[in-house]
Amino acid sequence: MNTAFDTLTASNDLQKTGIEKSQADAIALVVNNAHGELVTKTDLAAVKTELTTVMNAQRAELTVAMNEQKTELTAAMNKQKTELTAAMNKQKTELTAAMNKQKTELTAAMNKQKTELTAAMNKQKTELTAAMAEMAASQSAAMAEMAASQSAAMAEMTASQSAAMAEMKVELAAAISGQNDKIEKLNNDMKWVKIVGGAISTILVLPYVANFF
Repeated sequence: MNTAFDTLTASNDLQKTGIEKSQADAIALVVNNAHGELVTKTDLAAVKTELTTVMNAQRAELTVAMNEQKTELTAAMNKQKTELTAAMNKQKTELTAAMNKQKTELTAAMNKQKTELTAAMNKQKTELTAAMAEMAASQSAAMAEMAASQSAAMAEMTASQSAAMAEMKVELAAAISGQNDKIEKLNNDMKWVKIVGGAISTILVLPYVANFF
C-alpha cells in the first residue's frame, strides 16, 4: 500500500515543537526522501529514531545557545550593573562634595552675616547709650535751668508781691489818713452847725421871750 508523506504538515508539526522553519523543512524533506513509495513500521521506527536524534541534537544546540546567551546576558547585565553602580557612586560622591561645599559656603556666609549683624547691633547699642546719656544730661540741664528759672520767678514774684503790699499799705494808710481828715473836718463842721443853729434858735426865741416877760 502506497502512503503519501505530508511534508508541509510534518514541517509545521516540527515548528510547533520549537524548531526553526528551515530546520523543520529540512527534517521533513529527509523523512520524505526516506519514506519513498512505501512506508513500513520499520521505516517509521527508523525515521522516528532519526527524527528523535535530530531533535535531541537541535535541542542540545538550542540549550547550548540559550546557555551561552544567558551567560552573555548575565555578564552584560553584571557589567552594566557594575558600571551603573560605579556611576551612581561617582555621582553620589560628587553630589556629597557639592553639598558639603555649599554647606560650608552657606555656613561661612551665615557666620559673616551674624558677625556683621552683631557689630551693627553693638554699634547701635553704643549710639543709643550715648544718645540716652546725652538726653539725660540735656534733661538734667533743662530741669536745672527750669528750677533756676522757677526760683527766679518765685523770687521776682515775692519781691513784686512785697512791693505791691507795701504800696497797698502806703495807699491804705493815705486813704485812712484822708478819711480821718474828712471825719475831723466833718466833726468841725458839725460843731459850727451846732453853734450856728444855737445862735439862730436864740435869735428866733428871744422875741417870744421878751413878749412873755
